[in-house]
Amino acid sequence: MWKKFLGICATTALCLVMAAGFAACGKNQYHAVLYDNAEEWINEEYVNAHRTRGARYGENSESVADDSCPETWTEIVKNQEKYLEIFSDTQEEFEVDFEKEMLIVYTFTTVYHRSCSLTKLKLKDETLTIGYKMPTMVGVGDASKPYQRFFVVKLDKLDLNAAEFTEE
Repeated sequence: MWKKFLGICATTALCLVMAAGFAACGKNQYHAVLYDNAEEWINEEYVNAHRTRGARYGENSESVADDSCPETWTEIVKNQEKYLEIFSDTQEEFEVDFEKEMLIVYTFTTVYHRSCSLTKLKLKDETLTIGYKMPTMVGVGDASKPYQRFFVVKLDKLDLNAAEFTEE
């Protein structure tokens, strides 16, 4: 009887470990890490050249990016030269081994400062689709004036030509 009981316990434990492993595989694909409030990391010249529609700019937020600006910008950073074009000199450089890793920089207009998380990464035909989730909060009053927000995703180096972000 004890053998049967121990066998059932061992089988149950193995199933739980396998289920946790399958769940984790989808969450950390390509060793991706999302830095979801990277505005201070980006140099001013890059921001000025890549404004997003509806965001407010300037000391008193008097300037609004008009309809000639796109809603989003996405950059794939596969080398140090591209990194230096985008990131501020004052930004403490975080470790990126461009032989093995890459960055994807995404900017868009939003009114929320909520922390976001990655929900999916799907590579198809040299295009990486990156899903992210921003938590919904009712009655919190955490909105601000429209501003340009930057995400930086650090991940394994992939053979891709495009990346697109989707809020889920």
